[in-house]
Amino acid sequence: MAAIDDLITEVKTDYQIPSFISNETIQRYAEEGIAYFESLVVGAIDYETDKQLRGLLKNYIYYAYEHVTNEFRENFQHMILSWQWEHEEHKSDIEGGDSDA
Repeated sequence: MAAIDDLITEVKTDYQIPSFISNETIQRYAEEGIAYFESLVVGAIDYETDKQLRGLLKNYIYYAYEHVTNEFRENFQHMILSWQWEHEEHKSDIEGGDSDA
């Protein structure tokens, strides 16, 4: 669970979330965000190695903290679509698929 703890610390620091907001609260937002991104693609996601996803997830957590996830989806729709595209391209490369065939 160290990866999620690192993410929580990073989000609280980057977005100056007050220390009285519990890590458990931020973790719930993170889990909600992970589930959201998992629902958008087929296959596994890894916010530790996928920097674009990590950035999106951090922003999702902040928007969730502010209780405006609908605005997150609207404000980041282009980045989300780009991430989905890249995820599918990367998955195709790994599986040996040829998208030109």
